This record gives sequence, structure tokens and C-alpha cells, in this order.
Amino acid sequence: MSTEITHVDTIASSLYLLSSLEKFWAQALDKVPTLQNVVTDHLKAPDFYTNRIDRLFYLGISQKDSLRYLLLSEHSYLKVKEELELLLKQELPMFCPLEMYNEIEPVEVDSRATYYRVLKGLSKYNKVIKRQERERLIALSLGKAQRAISKREYMFIAIDIESYEEDHSYITEVGWTMYNSVDEVFLDKHYIIKENVHLRNGNYVADNKDRFIFGKSVCTTLLNTVADLEADWKSGYPAILVGHDVKNDLDYLRKMGANISEPIDVFDTTSLYMALTESHQKQKLSKILNGLGIEYNFLHNAGNDSHYTMEAFLAMTR
Repeated sequence: MSTEITHVDTIASSLYLLSSLEKFWAQALDKVPTLQNVVTDHLKAPDFYTNRIDRLFYLGISQKDSLRYLLLSEHSYLKVKEELELLLKQELPMFCPLEMYNEIEPVEVDSRATYYRVLKGLSKYNKVIKRQERERLIALSLGKAQRAISKREYMFIAIDIESYEEDHSYITEVGWTMYNSVDEVFLDKHYIIKENVHLRNGNYVADNKDRFIFGKSVCTTLLNTVADLEADWKSGYPAILVGHDVKNDLDYLRKMGANISEPIDVFDTTSLYMALTESHQKQKLSKILNGLGIEYNFLHNAGNDSHYTMEAFLAMTR
């Protein structure tokens, strides 16, 4: 063990992640499931780590994602390859590790208790790293949004989609708010989906379908709604999408079959507010509006929600 420890620099790229080995060899045996099972069984944790005292393990931080992993030494990798080849009665392809690792240190795994203690330590460390990376990306997003607003050359479009609380596959409302940053002009629209007009919320989500306060609602088919949204999207200015927990709205747009061009960028008010307040938790739209001092009425109306989402976005970026 001491020989490998003194050559930390040379083993930085010669360490092996067990899950990568299993996946690589399983793919090489993809036409023979019984042989794949042999590989899986032989590499199964925690027994793989605790059954042989001659296997050498290390902890290392990946240069790719900065996460810490439990790794197999090159010598042990070659021994494991030999063991599997004896069991399989055939040669396995050599695995060439592409990952580089820093801060490498040996670790002894001599029992199940030790294995789970190491795993717990890795999980704790990686949880912090992942949170820090999320916070970094969120902070970058706020600065990026502020620069986009200051350029005054984009059409910002906030979209909100409401669905039936008992079955979210039924879309009941679609609202969008367009903010032309060139002329600083707002346009709000609210569509009630005709084929689902009989479906009402109220048990779990407020029913404010009939309380659009920024214009007149249009009751029409989903097909017509999508067509109008597509027409507004092609306004002539490069479009930037804004949303509150925007991933859900993007999923609905795909399900609706909306044929809109790829936006220049996408901004989520939940993430922007987290960056602004240095919070670790997402907040509901109402809490964000309260925090920004924006008065509001009749949330859970798609048109109102898209308007207030845009107001929150502008309050955080202008």
C-alpha cells in the first residue's frame, strides 16, 4: 500500500469507479444476460469492498464534477478483471479511465460498518458540493437576467399554465404576458380552454378561472390557444422565456404541441429569488411577491400568474 500512496500523481488517472466498470463490462456482454449477472453479482456492494483484504481503495475528488468518490486502485482493478475472466471463462476488454482525480487518499474498508461509514461521509461531502454548485449557477443566472434586461432588445414572455387538480393532464387555462423591453410595453393574455371549461378546481387549488384582472379572457379550444401563443411568440424580437418553476410550464408546452422557436434564454423566478435572498429553498409565487412588496390578487388564474411572474422578474432585474 505504501508504494501506491507515495505515487499519488501517477495514480490520479489510474483509479476506477466501480459503477463505471460494471456498466462497461455489462455492455460488452449485452447479448448474454447470464454473463452480465455474473459481473453484477461479483461487483455488488458492500460485499465487493469487504470480502477481500487485498483490494486497495482510495477516495478522490473528480476534476469533472468536483464530487468525491470511492475508487479502486489500478492493481486491484487488474485483479478483479482476472477474477471475472475466470468466472466467465472469457476475456474482458480493458477499461480505460478518462476521469482525473485530485486530493487522493487511501481508505481501508474492512467491514460493512466501515463501508457504510465511508459512504455516509461521501454523501455528506457531495451534498455540500452540489448545493454550492446550485447556488453558484443561480447567482450567475440573476446577473445574466439583469444584463438581458439592461440591453433593452428582447421580448420577455412569461407563461403560466393551469391544469385540473384531479388530473393534471387536463389543461384548463393558459396565460402569457409579453414585456417588450425595447418600448417597455406590457401585453397580457388569458385563455380558458373550451373543451375543459366544465372542470373546476377549488378543493386543493384556488378556482380563479373567471377572475382575470388584466384584460378580457378568451374561451376557445386548446388548438386555437396554441396557435395564438405561437403567433405572439413570433413577435419580431428575440424571445426570452420567463416562468415561475418554469420546468413545469416547459413540460406543458411540449404536451400541448406548441411549435415555438428556442428562446434566447430561460429564467426562473424561483431561482432568481433564491439568489437575491441567498436562500436555499424555493418559494411560492405569493411569497416572492410579498417579499418584493408587490400587491396581487386572484393567483391561480393563468393570466394573473403570468403577469405577476413578469412583475417579480422585472423587480429583481431592473
